[in-house]
Amino acid sequence: MSKPPILEEVDLSLALAGSEGHDINHASRARIQYLCNQHQALLTQIQFADAKAVALMTLLGLIALRGPIEMHSTGEDPVLRYVFLVLSATAVFCCFWAVFPRYPSARMRRDMIGFDRWSWPSLAADTLDPAAYAKFMQTAEISQLVQSLSVSNAAVARVLLRKYTALRVAFVFSIAVLAIVCVRLAGMA
Repeated sequence: MSKPPILEEVDLSLALAGSEGHDINHASRARIQYLCNQHQALLTQIQFADAKAVALMTLLGLIALRGPIEMHSTGEDPVLRYVFLVLSATAVFCCFWAVFPRYPSARMRRDMIGFDRWSWPSLAADTLDPAAYAKFMQTAEISQLVQSLSVSNAAVARVLLRKYTALRVAFVFSIAVLAIVCVRLAGMA
């Protein structure tokens, strides 16, 4: 994966109007609006993934603590209780992994400020001088803003993929937990 250029080194000779013959103002506004809308859609998906993980974690916790297989019961098959506990704990751990806050290390944030001035991790870098940031924003070229938004959206998409991967694993273990619950309920009938 190639590293984006430093914002101050972005090629500003590229035609902002593109090759379709649109007005520069229209093309630039469309690019920025597209990236901002994409960013919002990614954030909405992250919130949705977190909500799914928390709901699943709550459901699994209730099933594990108050479900048809009681962990403290001496009448239950100990192997079944152990498998149920391990599957439930693994699913809850994966849900927790999905909602666990992530942010880049201090070193990465320090480097990010060179090519990304959109994301909060780059703005939280110790090396960011607020006055220099304000000056950059007063004189930023559209190509620099497009790069900044694009780099940030790609990073957010990778975070979203990790969240959904953890959530997918949690769902697989949850299905196994529910299968055990169904078998147990069928045996009780």
